[in-house]
This record gives sequence, C-alpha cells and structure tokens, in this order.
Amino acid sequence: MRGDSMERRSSAPSDGGSDVQRLVELAGQLRRAMGPVEPPLPFVRGLGQELIEAARRQRDAVRRTRRGLLIGAAALGSALSLVGLTAVLLLLRRRQSPPPTAMG
Repeated sequence: MRGDSMERRSSAPSDGGSDVQRLVELAGQLRRAMGPVEPPLPFVRGLGQELIEAARRQRDAVRRTRRGLLIGAAALGSALSLVGLTAVLLLLRRRQSPPPTAMG
C-alpha cells in the first residue's frame, strides 16, 4: 500500500503542481497570514478555576474511597476477631465440661 502512494508521488508531473507541494505552499501562506491567537482572559481564568475544582473533586473522591475501605477493613477485622474469640471460648468450654454419662 505504501509503495503505491510512493509510486504515485514519484510519477506525478514535476511541474511543481503536485498536491503535496500545493498543500505545503498553502500551509506556509496560512502561517504568514494568521497571527498568534490568545484566548480571552476570562476564559483562561474560568478554565483554571474549573481545573482546580475538578482536581479537588477527584481528591475528595479518592479520600472518601480510602476512608470507606479503611472502615470496611476495620469492621471485617473486628468481626473476625469476634469469630475467633467465640471459637476459642467454645473449645475451652468443651474441654472443661465433664464427659456425658450414659443413662441406663
């Protein structure tokens, strides 16, 4: 595919009127005709404020997520501690109780 486009360019008439050359000339004319463009100051200030607010919202969302994960991990740890304590108490009670006697 690339070879085809290279062939077309090289087989174009060499009278200086190739499409690529015309586009390069047009780009040069536009560059010379157009001056630098600066956005209005209120736009720049507004954009700056929007970016600052977006960064704050993102930071706050990350903090809320971290806080939620920390609270969830603490709750899970507490629940597992209670389950472990209950298991130990049941095992101790089972060892300390006398074996059941056969009635008969």
